[in-house]
Amino acid sequence: MYTRSTISMEEYGWPAGYADRRQDRLSARTRRKQAAVKAERRKELRKRKRRQARRSSRVAGIVLLLLAVSAVFAFATWQGNTPASSIALRNSGCPKELIKLAERQPEAYAFARDYADHANETFDPDAINITEDIMAGGIPHFLQWDERWGYAGYGDNFLAVTGCGPTCLSMVYCGTRGSMEWNPLKMARFAEENGYYVNGVGTAWSLMEEGASKLGLSVYAEYPSAETITAELQDGKTIICSVFDGDFTSNGHFIVLAGIADDGKVIVRDPNSIARTSQTWDAQRIADQTAEMWVYE
Repeated sequence: MYTRSTISMEEYGWPAGYADRRQDRLSARTRRKQAAVKAERRKELRKRKRRQARRSSRVAGIVLLLLAVSAVFAFATWQGNTPASSIALRNSGCPKELIKLAERQPEAYAFARDYADHANETFDPDAINITEDIMAGGIPHFLQWDERWGYAGYGDNFLAVTGCGPTCLSMVYCGTRGSMEWNPLKMARFAEENGYYVNGVGTAWSLMEEGASKLGLSVYAEYPSAETITAELQDGKTIICSVFDGDFTSNGHFIVLAGIADDGKVIVRDPNSIARTSQTWDAQRIADQTAEMWVYE
């Protein structure tokens, strides 16, 4: 039977310790390779974690952006100031003039949306009840797009669109006289019948002075300045301003200045906005965007 020789490595001529040194070298190489492999793995793991973190961050950012866009879109749609809401108005049979009104003035969206409910309605100025508006005292706030009269025609459009002039004069008349006679629709009819409406333009300035005088109001024109506005209002008078591009309009518009608030600023009655009426205004800021103004005693 063959048995392996137990001759030592020295007897073969190999130096003493050779095997141990060789084994040490092999072990060192192995350890280096293993360490390199582990280092490479750790490096790859770190890269993978960074990629995952970047992906997670991008996903979170996209989700937040989508949520923000959705919230803005939902709010704007509710306000009636998006293509989606305009399409809805068109599909409901709303006239293009009222759709444009809702696009310019989101506060009027519900008014435009409800057009179909009033499309066949006959508007009688003498049937309109403004008792509660007048009983509140002071200068009432009438909106040209109020459903009581806004769907009625005025000149070549709806009173809701072009009726800021007669609506303002109605506020002044009813407020200064405590009268319920001249509501916005009746004032619009008066303006039409007396030639104070210009097709394609709107209400003529002459309604505010000549027309008001015909109704028995005491009125005079004044140069628009902050000092004059403040002095006249402090004296208990009321003012109608014709304003150009600025805070109140992108073309032309009429507003009423109803008094001085506790904060020293001007109380405004804007016939096209609840929001602008709910705040007070600096007299100079109003004067800077006023083309003409009329004072009513």
